[in-house]
Amino acid sequence: MRRVALAGLALALMGLTASTWAEADRRHHRGRHELGPAGPHARHEMMAERLGLNDEQREAWTSAHEAFRSEIEPLHREMYEAREQLHTLIEADTPDPTAIGEQMLLIKDLRGQLAEKRVELHETLSGVLTPEQREKFEMFAERRKERRERWDLAPGRGRPRFGRGFGFDPPPPPDPES
Repeated sequence: MRRVALAGLALALMGLTASTWAEADRRHHRGRHELGPAGPHARHEMMAERLGLNDEQREAWTSAHEAFRSEIEPLHREMYEAREQLHTLIEADTPDPTAIGEQMLLIKDLRGQLAEKRVELHETLSGVLTPEQREKFEMFAERRKERRERWDLAPGRGRPRFGRGFGFDPPPPPDPES
């Protein structure tokens, strides 16, 4: 009887653990792809709270983010298709180095366009702020950049990304004084 109770308890705990992990995974994906509570809207709202934006500033930020999303959506779609094409070219029976190089240059160009759009958004958002708010905004932006850099440099993080190297930086040049 005791064994049956323990086995039942163990199964219940395993089921609870599995459902908790599944829910956490579902929330993670919803946040990234459905713009749900954990997505970009929540980040923008959190930033508005931290900066103490007034209603007029919030409206300007919302419209800037909406315009940004409408501008980058086609670029993201094109980037996805370009990467898929690159994978196809690489996996071909006889890969064509010229075509692969051209595709990588296209991806590099698209990444540059996306970076320009992000800079434009940052400048637009910054232009709405008071000097005190702008100082906080720049501090938050710097922290986010540092977190991203740490994430990219952490051992075992990420995956090779075509058009962006293979997940590591080349070794630094030798020190001329050595």
